[in-house]
Amino acid sequence: MEARVPIPIAFEREAESDILFQRARVRLTISFAARAISLLLVMLWPACSGAQQIEAVFETSFARIHSYSQHKELVKATGESLEFARQSLGNPAGFPPRKIEVYLYESEQQMAEGLMAILDYPRKDAEAVAKAGFSPFTGNTLHINSRAEKWGRLFWHVVVHEYAHGMAEERYGPVLPHSARWVYEGLGEFEANRTLRRKFEAFEEAYATSRFKVVFKALLFFKLFQFKNILAQDDWFANIANSRERWDIQYAQAYTAVDYLITNYGFDNFAALLTEVKNGRSVEEAMQKIFGLSPLRFELRYYAFMLLRGLFGFYVHYTLALAALGFLLSLTVLLLVKRRRSL
Repeated sequence: MEARVPIPIAFEREAESDILFQRARVRLTISFAARAISLLLVMLWPACSGAQQIEAVFETSFARIHSYSQHKELVKATGESLEFARQSLGNPAGFPPRKIEVYLYESEQQMAEGLMAILDYPRKDAEAVAKAGFSPFTGNTLHINSRAEKWGRLFWHVVVHEYAHGMAEERYGPVLPHSARWVYEGLGEFEANRTLRRKFEAFEEAYATSRFKVVFKALLFFKLFQFKNILAQDDWFANIANSRERWDIQYAQAYTAVDYLITNYGFDNFAALLTEVKNGRSVEEAMQKIFGLSPLRFELRYYAFMLLRGLFGFYVHYTLALAALGFLLSLTVLLLVKRRRSL
């Protein structure tokens, strides 16, 4: 039998190390190959299966919704809420001019890309709208981020709000969103709240109350806007970009101001205001002609209305507490004066 030549320990360990290295390299190669195949499948799967392709998945008599197939509930809610808006707000001649195209997106980035591709939005504007999650009614289209699926009843409110925008712009032209923004947004909020009270009464009443409370608190802390500073579209979007608080206040202020005008002067007079703006008058000029209100007079009346509604409508307990405190202070002063005179 042939004698085995002993291998020095150092060489033996080196051989074992080399074998281990080779095995590790094989495992690493397999791992990279598996990842590459997975990535390739992820890239090819949408094209092969249609699972991620945008396609028309739901249609009403006047709307076509394009969406990823996994968002069937959101697609359904979109179609139903648009149909509700049409039935509730009416279907004036010529509106919508053709089927509304609705696009539901997976992410903010995808929505921004869609806005740039379909509506030629500048990137900055597209990203701002995508961040909000819901586009204005533009070019007979609506663009929605899929996270709106979690909004619940507020989603219906936003859809009706935007549908009302489309109707207003069709009737009164693009001057409203560009030069009468608070009137335009306030009307959208008013119509959404008015029509949806028939479907979600408790929710819409709570929503309206929350809007009035936002304005009342902003009034107390001197945070309300002068109406002339929220007329231009650029100023409106600048407030949205500035902070969530300013965003919330301006929408609440617009809604409560339109509610004040319609409640106190009637919808026909408010419609006449919109017609005057359409015909070239500024909002201030139209308000002076239709309501007999100068900008200052309108703002003072609106502030007084909001103050009284807050004190005697939403915060009666605080009003009573303040009245009681005022009474006690007055009584204390009277007693001190009387005591001083008696000395």
